Amino acid sequence: MNPSPPLVSIGLPVFNGRRYLKGALDALCQQDYSNLEINISDNCSEDGSMEICREYAAHDPRIRLSQNSENLGGLANFKRVLEISTGSYFMWAACDDLWDRSFVSTCLHQLQHRPQAVSAFCTVKFISEQGSPMEIFHYNNLHTVGMPVDERISALS
Repeated sequence: MNPSPPLVSIGLPVFNGRRYLKGALDALCQQDYSNLEINISDNCSEDGSMEICREYAAHDPRIRLSQNSENLGGLANFKRVLEISTGSYFMWAACDDLWDRSFVSTCLHQLQHRPQAVSAFCTVKFISEQGSPMEIFHYNNLHTVGMPVDERISALS
C-alpha cells in the first residue's frame, strides 16, 4: 500500500545557492511539523548546490530532488517545484531563508482554522549576510478575508 501524500509541500527552487543553502535546509528539516515534503529543483547550479541537496536528501526521506537539464529561468523553476508537489498545502521557500521551527505549523494552524483564508504569512525578520538582525517587517494590516480576488491581489502588491 502506498503511504498517503504529506499534507504540506515545500517548494525550494535553487540556483547557485551554496552560500546559505545548508542553513535553509537545516531550518526546513527541523520544522516542528513533520508531515511534509521538501521538493528541491536545482536550476543548473554551478557552485556545488546540488551536492549539498544530495547530502541532505540522503539523510531525510522527505526531500525530493529534481535537477533541470538546462537553466529554465527563475520563474519556471519556481513553477517546477509547485508542479512536483503532492501536498494539500503548498509553501515556497528560498535557499537563503531561515525559517523559525514553528513556521509551517503556525501557518497550517491558521489555514485549518480559517477555511475562508487562501494564504497565511507571518512576521519577517531581515538579517545581514553575517546573520545579524536588521529589521522586522509585520504584515498586520493584510486582512483580505471576504475581499474579491482582484482586491486581494492589490492588497498583497
